[in-house]
Amino acid sequence: MRKFDLQLFTDSFTAVRGNKLIYLFRRYADRATATGAVIAYTKENTRSTSSNADTVETKDGTVRLPKDPDSTVNVSCYLKKNDEMIPKLDRAVKKCDLMEVWEVNLEEPGASEGKFKATYWQGYATSIEKSSPADDYVEVSLTFTLNGEGEEGDATVTEEQQAEATYVFADTTATGVTGATGTTN
Repeated sequence: MRKFDLQLFTDSFTAVRGNKLIYLFRRYADRATATGAVIAYTKENTRSTSSNADTVETKDGTVRLPKDPDSTVNVSCYLKKNDEMIPKLDRAVKKCDLMEVWEVNLEEPGASEGKFKATYWQGYATSIEKSSPADDYVEVSLTFTLNGEGEEGDATVTEEQQAEATYVFADTTATGVTGATGTTN
């Protein structure tokens, strides 16, 4: 008979909710004057890494030679009225601007106050798509192609950035609840 470690199923096991894994972005050229920013009304972020390999025929048989991995971050969001970030990212795609990208886990505090475990990359915003159906909100999809494997460390995330990252899309109907940032959920 197989025994299970029931400790795995106790309250100490807590999965990380999607809104606690956030992404911040900044044009590399703006690093002296701007902080990393979240994209408002983000519905979903995905990060994927894949590695291809060449197949080479040798006298001893076929050998697979792996290539360096490719990583991308995809963002799906609603367009915020008077948004400043989306036009910047649109220009970054058109001008091939080098970008900085942070993946931050707000469930894992860093070594000091206001810092969280993070991975940092540089790369490029490689595509932007706006979808504006007649019966729904404008959606924006972005793709960032990352250079290298990323560096792990602790990133500063201000309370304002955390509040903006936890935006949840709200309809125009009254909810009876208002927040300090003017958002309702």
